Amino acid sequence: MQELNAEVLAKYRVETLFLPFSQEVFPMAKFNIFQVSLELMNHFLFGITTPKGQKLITKYKQAKKTSI
Repeated sequence: MQELNAEVLAKYRVETLFLPFSQEVFPMAKFNIFQVSLELMNHFLFGITTPKGQKLITKYKQAKKTSI
């Protein structure tokens, strides 16, 4: 398996940080910027973590839900 290109992934991540603010992609009338940002962050985190890390993310998200 080939190593991931950190430079490419870093640039991709920076660009996705701005994506929720794009009115063409996520019009404010239909999408909540905060929710879109969370979805994109979760997608990114699940993509770069191991199954063990994914379980931890899920555990932390559940803990946050129950503490609210």
